Amino acid sequence: MPDRESTESRPERRAAATWIALLAAFAVAQAGPAQTRSYSERPDDPPAPTAARDDLGARTPGGRIEAGSYVSIQVNVDSEGRNIVGDAANEPSIAVSPVDPLSMVVGWRQFDSVGSNFRQGGWAWSADGGQSWTFPGVLEPGVFRSDPVLDVDSAGRFFYNSLKVDFSMDFWRSIDGGVSWLSPVPAFGGDKNWAAIDRTGGVGEGNVYGVWQRGIGCCGPDIFTRSTDGGTSFASPVDVDLDPSFGVIAVGPDGEVYATGVETAPFQDFDTFIVSRSDDARDPFAQPTFVGRRVDLGGSMVLGASPNPDGLLGQAWVAVDRSQGPSRGHVYLLGSVNPPGSDPLDVKIARSVDGGLSWEPPVRVNQDAGTAWQWFGTLSVAPNGRLDVVWNDTRASGISTVSQLFYSWSYDGGKTWSPDEAVSTAFDSTLGWPNQNKLGDYYDMVSDSAGADLAWAATFNGEQDVYYLRLFPDCNDNGVSDVTDILGGASPDDNGNEIPDECDGLVLEDPDPGVAGGSNTFRITGATAGETVVLLAALDAGETAVPGCPGVGVNVASPRLLGSAVADGSGTAIVTATIPGGAAGMTILTQAVDRTACARSNLGTYRYE
Repeated sequence: MPDRESTESRPERRAAATWIALLAAFAVAQAGPAQTRSYSERPDDPPAPTAARDDLGARTPGGRIEAGSYVSIQVNVDSEGRNIVGDAANEPSIAVSPVDPLSMVVGWRQFDSVGSNFRQGGWAWSADGGQSWTFPGVLEPGVFRSDPVLDVDSAGRFFYNSLKVDFSMDFWRSIDGGVSWLSPVPAFGGDKNWAAIDRTGGVGEGNVYGVWQRGIGCCGPDIFTRSTDGGTSFASPVDVDLDPSFGVIAVGPDGEVYATGVETAPFQDFDTFIVSRSDDARDPFAQPTFVGRRVDLGGSMVLGASPNPDGLLGQAWVAVDRSQGPSRGHVYLLGSVNPPGSDPLDVKIARSVDGGLSWEPPVRVNQDAGTAWQWFGTLSVAPNGRLDVVWNDTRASGISTVSQLFYSWSYDGGKTWSPDEAVSTAFDSTLGWPNQNKLGDYYDMVSDSAGADLAWAATFNGEQDVYYLRLFPDCNDNGVSDVTDILGGASPDDNGNEIPDECDGLVLEDPDPGVAGGSNTFRITGATAGETVVLLAALDAGETAVPGCPGVGVNVASPRLLGSAVADGSGTAIVTATIPGGAAGMTILTQAVDRTACARSNLGTYRYE
């Protein structure tokens, strides 16, 4: 029996060859020399001779920054909620109790004076959902600490992972909502540490995991440790395949552990992103092992650029869907990356639907058509599968050091994103440097079904301070989470896409039957009745302007016309197009455009059989 390829017509073979040639061209265009800059956290100045908080007259009102429905509340305040003039706080991490969501703790790098970059482990706790904060001070006065990472176990016990001057880690535990901390437990460690706790209810329940940067720590190539006794002790470290650095670790729905970052051995390669998975770290009787994959995130991690001269422009984030829906177990990798071309930085996300074995092409989250800086991209996944992403963005100012915080969310596994929304006023990231030219290296966020809790740093008081912000999807701008609107009956959701029906726009559905070498049908809804809708296709994400629609672009590079159709009276257009047989096994990007309304659909990312 002849194979499938031999039965294709010549035009079909030419079309297939075109697709394959385009794919090869894009791969070559994106290749480039590896960056091998070295970066680590190191002490420099001695402690400041006096602490700003000791001057009781040096106070201004605590920061409360409003932007539409969103309010950022300053965390590093005195007992009366006032700003402490002359100190600095950055690089925050947040944990929220699963037992009482009103109970939360934020930790950060605390600088007692902007005159010294000597930092300590600052923290504050809240018992009212972040509306007010108590800042007791630092973990150990006069002790250098950095890279704070917080998490919480299923019982609501908080953990604070802290880097010391000798590049080892301590874990601190709190059993009273972050009001006080038990004695620290040594946990090996190294620079750019991260931590996570298993809350799956499985065999790894309560396990505490730690990871750090290779070569700048205790144990050479061995960069992963765990505690199987609730943080009372930690096991000798083991290696992680492909040595990820400048990233985080996350726990999947069945206790699998993922570590991400850029490849480190033999050098820090900022062009190559890694996700390594362990299926046995959860088992207290097994030696943890990891298997890594290199992932194309559509650009390079950046260290030391205008918005944050001495720091990262954002670390790598891995997060896993732990919902009970069809996307359970999907893995996401996100980062602020420098893409090919003149755009300095974009937030991009890649998805794996097979536990990290293979990865779909990256999708750009920010939707601006310009060349702004989108830095400190931060990701978390809600229990209902929603993806929440924030980043600093310079699009409004046109100045690389003046940013606003932006927010976007996705309910379809990162294929499409809500319109970018500014959730803060503008701030200058160069103000208040504590004799160190950076705003830290990261923010931190935790999502629940209705929204997300964010710890972030900004300079609204003319100095670096830490803020808490409650975020939520709010497509109809009524100041209430869309989840609450739908559950309470205030907004219908007839199509079950988690978005109030009044907010639905142009929607592109997956192709039917989704097979290469034959005809496929693409259904598009929400179009202008009686007007033509065009369907574009490409092999790579990018940004291409839509003619006649200023400021509107499709999220693909070098698109080609796949087909068009006129929308019926209900706004539905059906496009029929042939996908060449040579595209089997390939992921093709598609996006629909209604030029009458200057509207674009979600970006379709489909792998054809």
